[in-house]
Parts: sequence; structure tokens; C-alpha cells
Amino acid sequence: MLQQTKDGVILFLKVIPKSSFTQIVGIENEYLKVRIKAQPEKNKANTMLIKFLAKLFDIPASQIKILSGETSRLKKILLISASIDKIEAIVKKNI
Repeated sequence: MLQQTKDGVILFLKVIPKSSFTQIVGIENEYLKVRIKAQPEKNKANTMLIKFLAKLFDIPASQIKILSGETSRLKKILLISASIDKIEAIVKKNI
């Protein structure tokens, strides 16, 4: 679910678009499961996901990059210069 790298923290996500709300809903097969209200078209879901993560982890959206899974529900997200301890604590608090 989380992996520390020299560049920051990689977050493994399973994203469920077209949901009635945007929030973390649990962990599934080593992926943090996140529901996103936006549609998965014209990059709307990815944009909303980045905004949600930026607010959740209190980091600038410019410090969040999608490493893989741009068009998939399974994504690897890099939180640049983030601390794994801080991210893990926030995730646990919001599950």
C-alpha cells in the first residue's frame, strides 16, 4: 500500500470512479481503496483524485504524480518529498 523511495512515498491505490462521494473506504489486496465522485472521462477522475490526496495529506497538488495506471483503476501515485510515517498515520486515521 505504501513504499518509501528516495523521491517520496509511493501510494498504491484502487480507485472507484462515479461514486456518490469521495473518500478512502478501506484496503483491498494491498491497495488503498478510494472512491471518487468524478467520471472516468477526460481525466476528470484523476484530477479529482489528485485534489483529494493533496487536501488529505496537506501537500501541494504539484507534489503528486501518477506513476502508472493513468487509465486504470489500479494506480501508483508518488507523493514527492513525503514522509511515510506522516502518510501512514493519515491513512490509518481515515480508514
